[in-house]
Formats: sequence, structure tokens, C-alpha cells
Amino acid sequence: MRQNYKFLILCVTVYLILYTASPYIGIPSWVIGTAYLISPLLVIWMVISILRGEAYSGKTFDEGYFYADGNAPKSIDADK
Repeated sequence: MRQNYKFLILCVTVYLILYTASPYIGIPSWVIGTAYLISPLLVIWMVISILRGEAYSGKTFDEGYFYADGNAPKSIDADK
């Protein structure tokens, strides 16, 4: 994963944690409402940015790779 993706994930996660904690730390309700309206847009932006990223491993599910970071294909018949 590229470094800018990690920073993007960190920023959106911190935003959502602060949003979740905001009623307990005395943030005005209009700020919480505005954060509520903005939060889905941030999550959608984060997901689109990651999915459209340039990091592509070339491994596919049809070839037996269940995760892009795996070293070897997994056998589908291994569970039998």
C-alpha cells in the first residue's frame, strides 16, 4: 500500500473517531450535524481513491489468489 493511502485512511479514521466522540466532549449540535453530512462523502472519497490507485498486483481470484498480498495461490480443494 502506498504511503499516501495510509495517510488518507488515517485522516478519515481520526475524523470519524472525533465525530463519534463529539457529543461527549461538548461540541455544538450544529457542528455534529455538519460532520454527519460530510462523513459519508469522506468515506466514499477514501474508498474511490484506494480502488482507483495505481497499485495492482496482477493476481486474480480466478487464479486462486484470495488476497493480493499472498505469495502463492491457495488451493480451493484444500478444505476437503
